[in-house]
Amino acid sequence: MKDSKLYADKIKKLHRSLKRTAAKVQPVTYEDPLEALTYGILCEHVTSSQAQAAQKRLTRHFVDLNDLRVARPDEIAESFGEDSKAVLDTAVRLTRVLTAVFNRAHALTLTAIKKLGKRPARQFVETLDGVSPFAVHYCMLTALQSHAIPVNDRMIEYLKAEGLIHPGSEAVGVEGFLSKLVPAREGYEFYVLLRAQSEAWRPSEKKAGAAMASAEAARKGLKKKQDQP
Repeated sequence: MKDSKLYADKIKKLHRSLKRTAAKVQPVTYEDPLEALTYGILCEHVTSSQAQAAQKRLTRHFVDLNDLRVARPDEIAESFGEDSKAVLDTAVRLTRVLTAVFNRAHALTLTAIKKLGKRPARQFVETLDGVSPFAVHYCMLTALQSHAIPVNDRMIEYLKAEGLIHPGSEAVGVEGFLSKLVPAREGYEFYVLLRAQSEAWRPSEKKAGAAMASAEAARKGLKKKQDQP
């Protein structure tokens, strides 16, 4: 990430603050990576509470993952209680990923990839049709205990507006940056706390503009200091 030295201390400070003020996070693990991947898709573009509610409705409505795989996207979207484009895209992506798993593994389970090792398992998941980086990182974090910090658009928007990352940062760069700063054993906790913080946060255009100006001023100040003999 550009100007990473400027933001590393801010992220560490944020993490300490979140741990002090939030309730203890209970670890979540999935025996089948496909369950983690499915939930990662469900929760990427909606709030955590919306995703949990949708998951419960899907479990009640569909017999199993194969039933879900062949369902109409609009039928899946109904479980979210809204008909936004993001929700419909999520439903389409869910059926695409489940179909890709079925075609490659000849079953709707990914337990076999746990025997491959983390890197080959990640490569397998990354190449599934319709999968997003967020869903991959969530799957790796919660099902294979890999060092990953999933970040969605809302989390990135929050970090940028609060001046905690460079304004021009992209999702892949942010995930890598956060993973370097947050120890693997604290990865899930940080993800949950940061996500909750971003969902409770309300955007402010004035504050976002001030954060960008502050980041630029800090960058220039650091550069000037480094240039001094």
